[in-house]
Amino acid sequence: DVPAYGVAFWVETVVDIFFICDIFINFMTGYKSDMGYVVLEPEKVAMKYGKTWFVIDLLSCIPMDYIQRAQEGVLGCSFMLDGCPEQHSPHGGIFRLFKVLRLLRLVKILRLWRISWLMDRLQEEFSPIYHAIPLVKQTIFVFFLGHLSACLFFYFSTNSFWTDAEAEKMQKGESTNWLINQFGIHYDAAPVGDRYLASLYWSFTTLTTVGY
Repeated sequence: DVPAYGVAFWVETVVDIFFICDIFINFMTGYKSDMGYVVLEPEKVAMKYGKTWFVIDLLSCIPMDYIQRAQEGVLGCSFMLDGCPEQHSPHGGIFRLFKVLRLLRLVKILRLWRISWLMDRLQEEFSPIYHAIPLVKQTIFVFFLGHLSACLFFYFSTNSFWTDAEAEKMQKGESTNWLINQFGIHYDAAPVGDRYLASLYWSFTTLTTVGY
């Protein structure tokens, strides 16, 4: 898990703001009824949105990353181009709790449901390219699956999942895994791009072939 800083964090923030604004906009956006006419009454619009996408949109906007950074005292410097110095939270128990709660950031994946819905709408609106949209959707899905597999493959290979005995053997050089073979025991010092490409290679090789 490589946190974003500087420009990357600004981009994440803009995307988060976009989805938050989208919630308010949807409360003011009419919808087409079963009878075919557009409903613009605020009460009906709010009720319709509340029964459909509101819960998913709200969950996907939970700012767990910002809460964690604030708890660690690095929220402000996350916006700086040179990032933040390495810091350790003095509240060990709370910090471990936030490491678990960090998994809640995965609720942002729920936004993919919204994107899938938008793609279906585009497929209906742009009939001249109707047959090309399914191919685009499949391509996006394959690349997302490859990206997700690469991230999980890397994460499960890090010291976060080593037992104490495995960590000791790793330090002594008595045992190893692909990550250490590729980048050494201090793999976290290797460029992020190199680590990502190595993981992505494994992912797409596994998805598209039967061997290496």
